[in-house]
Amino acid sequence: MKNKLLLWSIPVLLLILGAASSSAQVVYSAEQGSTRLSVGGGLSGYSPDVGGGFWLGPALWVDYNPPFNRGLLHGLGLEAEARGVLWNSGSSPQNSQRNYESTVGGGIIYHPGFLRTHAISPYVKILASLGWNPIYQFSGNPFLVYQFGGGLDYHLNHRVTIRGDYEYQRWEQVPSYSHPGELSVASPNGFTVGALYNFGHR
Repeated sequence: MKNKLLLWSIPVLLLILGAASSSAQVVYSAEQGSTRLSVGGGLSGYSPDVGGGFWLGPALWVDYNPPFNRGLLHGLGLEAEARGVLWNSGSSPQNSQRNYESTVGGGIIYHPGFLRTHAISPYVKILASLGWNPIYQFSGNPFLVYQFGGGLDYHLNHRVTIRGDYEYQRWEQVPSYSHPGELSVASPNGFTVGALYNFGHR
């Protein structure tokens, strides 16, 4: 009987050791850091500074994380972002045009290593974009948009990340495109919930 138990315990022990080794390798590869490209999108809900309501629309993210393995640069990356909030927005009283807010731009995103856990990565970001909104402008020329925000990335696995994102925007006239009657400054803000697919290791 003892011999049978011993024979059964050997493969079970080998399976446990193999699983532990695999888990350690996963954690190790995650800690080492490697180049990663992440692409995804989500649903945004924004409160415009002028016009009222709570506007909805799609957002797109493309994140690039260089292989900084240690130090303060670990977790620093680049982000390109595009957003168009056009649902539930009504129409502009100035020209009866359907309201919308769209931005296209990019900047830096930073996941501080000391705040990260195995699955959760808080981040902050600073972006600059060109923006369009018929309430803010009559000429159709773009505004310069500064975006400050942050949020949480929850890593379901090495490939899929769930993201909750908050962003505060400051819209300013581009001097060469300024037009009489346009707002000089506006400050909408809102949230985006979505997911990214990661190409490469986390």
